[in-house]
Amino acid sequence: MAINKDEFLSFAKNLPAYNEINNRNAISRAYYAAYHHCSEKFLANKNISGGVHSQLIDSLVKSPSSTDRQIGYMLKNLKDRRTTADYFLNDEVTFDDRQKTIKSTEMLIALGACPRIEAVARESHFELNFLGI
Repeated sequence: MAINKDEFLSFAKNLPAYNEINNRNAISRAYYAAYHHCSEKFLANKNISGGVHSQLIDSLVKSPSSTDRQIGYMLKNLKDRRTTADYFLNDEVTFDDRQKTIKSTEMLIALGACPRIEAVARESHFELNFLGI
């Protein structure tokens, strides 16, 4: 059974708030909601080293478009939070961290909902393309 990208954020928001593992899972799921929203709109430069997440983030950060760069930096911040939540088990992850991550994800999704960046692909050597236009 397939799911859609919005279900990640919905899941993150609906996890009970009573323990740290739920805070960590909410942060991780919120990041993936943001990642999937971005990966549907932007194609990453495959010539950039790293995995698909890093390629997408770096392509956005290096874009000539200030909106794309802002989205890239926001996505990088969310990825850093997810990394902490998933791998740094000795770092405390609070409900406040969770709420900030969810809010940041919502802001990134809203910001990324409308930019049209086909011009960026023509101007850029990064082959960053808008999908669906």
